[in-house]
Amino acid sequence: MKKIIPLIIILTLAGCSSNHEFKKTCKLKNETKEIIENETKEITFNNKDEITSVIITKSYKPVGNNIETLTNIKESSKEYNNVLIKKEGINIAIIEDSKEAYEIKYYLDVKKMKEKDLKTFELQKNSIKFFNKMRQNNIKCA
Repeated sequence: MKKIIPLIIILTLAGCSSNHEFKKTCKLKNETKEIIENETKEITFNNKDEITSVIITKSYKPVGNNIETLTNIKESSKEYNNVLIKKEGINIAIIEDSKEAYEIKYYLDVKKMKEKDLKTFELQKNSIKFFNKMRQNNIKCA
């Protein structure tokens, strides 16, 4: 019995120091006369209030027959992504590339990213500051 009590204490303390991960998703929709843009940020953060990874999905659909705006978005996105793909902690996947839609995913390892690159994606390493900023901008995260 005397050997079991210290073992229970050690197991209890080890369980308290574990690193738990949580997820929240923030969604933003922007609609104009020419295009419908949807952005989803899937945030993974830990119990130390550190954002560890983010998956950003951006999708674009033209309103009506406005293909020119979608074409311009694709072109600028490709140039921009060629610069981003060379940076540490950033992976990019084009999910859909058609006349009717364009969808792209950014897989971000926040711990490896530089501060300048985090600002590009409107992210922060601290989850509390990030979610407070989302609330201030009326972006819902659940």
